[in-house]
Amino acid sequence: MIDTDKYKGHLAYLDNELWAFTDFMNINATHEERCATEALLNDAPLFLEEVKRLREELALLRSTPFVIPMVLIVVMNV
Repeated sequence: MIDTDKYKGHLAYLDNELWAFTDFMNINATHEERCATEALLNDAPLFLEEVKRLREELALLRSTPFVIPMVLIVVMNV
């Protein structure tokens, strides 16, 4: 699991325009915003690896037959 607290306050541009992160565009950002954004950008490969790992796990779960425990069947029939 990835600790997301260090990304709090990161800069994001959510309009329908291209967003780029440069020191010039970031001139009015606070030190905390810059640090959080830098950490987020630096850790992007970690997020990608986590997404890949979760997709593999999901594919494995989908390919494995699911067995409903008898306890659930009994409870549902009550």
